[in-house]
Amino acid sequence: MGARTLSPDAVDYAFIKSWIFRCDFSHGRRCRKNRDPVRPLSDIAVIHCASRELVPLQLSNALGQPSQEFVTLSYLWGPPQGAGQTSAVDGKIPDEVPRVVEDAMTVVTKLGLEYLWVDRYCIPQNDPVARKAQIQQMGDIYARSALTIIAAAGSGPEHGLPGVSLPRVPQLSAQVGKYTLVDLGFLSGDMYDSKWDTRAWTYQEGLLAPRRLLFTDHAAYFQCREMHCYENLTQPIYNLKVSTLMAFDADMVFERLFPVAKSPPGELVNRITTFFKKEMSFDKDVLDALAGIFAEF
Repeated sequence: MGARTLSPDAVDYAFIKSWIFRCDFSHGRRCRKNRDPVRPLSDIAVIHCASRELVPLQLSNALGQPSQEFVTLSYLWGPPQGAGQTSAVDGKIPDEVPRVVEDAMTVVTKLGLEYLWVDRYCIPQNDPVARKAQIQQMGDIYARSALTIIAAAGSGPEHGLPGVSLPRVPQLSAQVGKYTLVDLGFLSGDMYDSKWDTRAWTYQEGLLAPRRLLFTDHAAYFQCREMHCYENLTQPIYNLKVSTLMAFDADMVFERLFPVAKSPPGELVNRITTFFKKEMSFDKDVLDALAGIFAEF
């Protein structure tokens, strides 16, 4: 395992695609089991990124299983007064959307995918009955997505994704003879110190997603059920220990940022306790957010 030098201007999409391919090829349903139906999805719309149109999510059977891959976005909604237009116009999302949404559509396209689910456009915000029904499905939507993009930088939707439309913090490096030493940083600190990590809804989204692609000010990070990958490392880290004379544990040095799903039953208490330490704008949403976590365990 070695270190990689990162561009401050752009994430390495080819490298990220290699993570997803490795997961698809090697892990199979072990990284898709969250998509087994608990209850059917219904009346779900997704954004077709190329056309910007809202289209119905195609479902394969009466169990409401998606028949097409779609990506979800986990981000900070921001204050209501800064939310901007949150409804489609003639079946399309607005020409001007928050930067994080625009960047997420770019990522989806660069990764060779087509569809993105974003709550502010895919949930009917002006129809209280439909909105309630969609909110109750949010846990299932994230659990059945092919990938969840997590915006763990900035304090609102206009910040965007570092390495997409924003420059990242330059990686420190030094040349020592024929070797280049690079700073690997601490992505865990980036996430745990982020505004994203303070919110209850985003906590639920990150917990339930079977595969996450996290964007921080320093680097990107991917985690599925079997491995986690740092953009500044040449190889993924699998859920195992690497034996040396020092009993080096790669998983402790380069830690897994999200808990492994289907943990022992006692872990549910830890998850609920953590949930109630997070912030939520509307108390009436607590039961809906908790329902998704209970379904996971």
